Amino acid sequence: PYYYHFDVAMPGDEAGAFHSSDLWFSFGSLAKCWRPFVGWHYDLARRMGLYWTNFAANGDPNGTDRDGTPLPVWDPCIGEEYPAMHLCQEPGMRTDWLTETDRKAFGL
Repeated sequence: PYYYHFDVAMPGDEAGAFHSSDLWFSFGSLAKCWRPFVGWHYDLARRMGLYWTNFAANGDPNGTDRDGTPLPVWDPCIGEEYPAMHLCQEPGMRTDWLTETDRKAFGL
């Protein structure tokens, strides 16, 4: 299994990252939203779209960006550390994302 932690403070208000805020990124529809997204938001949306497409095609989200450079490696969520792809301005793997609330939710 692959797990991600979406961590983008949504521009335009103080709501932060909220349930479903990742959908504008997942579907590449940032330009259809009223929020003032900037360059790195579009970069993240492109990468997320590539991760989802790679996973659907190969069962593995890893691959290359449109310019041929490797996407940040996304490791499976296995083991005691529960690694997750931290989707933010600088995406990458993290193991320190679990809060106490997360641990209770996962039964850890």
